[in-house]
Amino acid sequence: MICNALEYRTPPRTVYENDVIRYANATSVRRRIPRLIHQTYRTHDVPSIWNATVQSVMEKNIGEFKYRRWSHAEMDAFVKKHEPQFYWKTYITYPYDMQRIDSFRYVLMLHVGGIYVDMDNGCNRPFRDLLVTLESLEPDATYLAAFPRRESFGVENKNLCNGSQG
Repeated sequence: MICNALEYRTPPRTVYENDVIRYANATSVRRRIPRLIHQTYRTHDVPSIWNATVQSVMEKNIGEFKYRRWSHAEMDAFVKKHEPQFYWKTYITYPYDMQRIDSFRYVLMLHVGGIYVDMDNGCNRPFRDLLVTLESLEPDATYLAAFPRRESFGVENKNLCNGSQG
């Protein structure tokens, strides 16, 4: 089977704290993950229930990462612009907003990259060390992705910060 669009690789092992300690200060690593953090909500006004978690994500990563919050209208416009066929045939036909939000995340990562974090998840350490570790462990990979280790079936859109599992 020939696949020109994507590179197939055996999934890497689990990233452990020792890996992060080993690679955290690596300086000659080729950056392949954009230093962008994305979050979504209906509007740009964050409900007060999420002020602390959103603030922790921003504060722990200030200076190294750019931050972007996407409203539902901006998500719709982005998908329509970058994946018009998907937008008209699938995206707008979803009966639930959550389905559009979930699919937007994948379109966003494909076209822009970076890190997606749910608003109910906060950070207790910066993303920099984790990204440098991922880039160091897979120096030749064209595409990089990280998912939390869980006993579940399928792909989930969980984040890389500590926080809720929802």
